[in-house]
Amino acid sequence: MSVLASSARVVLLAVSQADCLHKAGDLDGAIEVYQQALALEPDSDYLHFLIAKLFQEKGDLVHALPEYGRGAQLYDEPTREDFASLFEDSGDLVAALAEVKEAIRIWPDNAYFHYLLGRLLVKKNDPDAAIVELQWALKKEYNHFSLANCALGRAFELKGDLQAALGQYRTAFRAHTHNDRCRAAYERLRLQLKK
Repeated sequence: MSVLASSARVVLLAVSQADCLHKAGDLDGAIEVYQQALALEPDSDYLHFLIAKLFQEKGDLVHALPEYGRGAQLYDEPTREDFASLFEDSGDLVAALAEVKEAIRIWPDNAYFHYLLGRLLVKKNDPDAAIVELQWALKKEYNHFSLANCALGRAFELKGDLQAALGQYRTAFRAHTHNDRCRAAYERLRLQLKK
């Protein structure tokens, strides 16, 4: 059996066993199985991601974020949904900002991480810094990034520039009509400004 096949077998067995434990409600047992598998396959980004998800499910973001970070370092580029989910669920804004800044250090040209940083800076009530990050992400994506447009709208609104906010909300809403939050912000501001 080749080394690659052996590695895949270890991961598959761990996933199978941990999945059974997870379904039975034993999150700690599932985490332990993955950690044992990681002892054999320490460079498995997939195992780190799975452990991070289980820690997140337990509400233990202190352990989830570093595991996700380790997986991200081993992977070419982290899975966007998982990465965003961890930050959204994190009540620790300082830790979330640190993790996103580390991701940007590793992948400086990734527009999504600049978008995440901008969104977190909006939550931190720092609209000027958020605007810089969000505009960078939009420029990198040739303005085809409706989530960043919507976050930029929030940053401009936080700063008090309601016309610019309305424009960003409009762009985001038109590009991504099923984003209810952005649509509601657009409609609210449009009525407020009577435009």
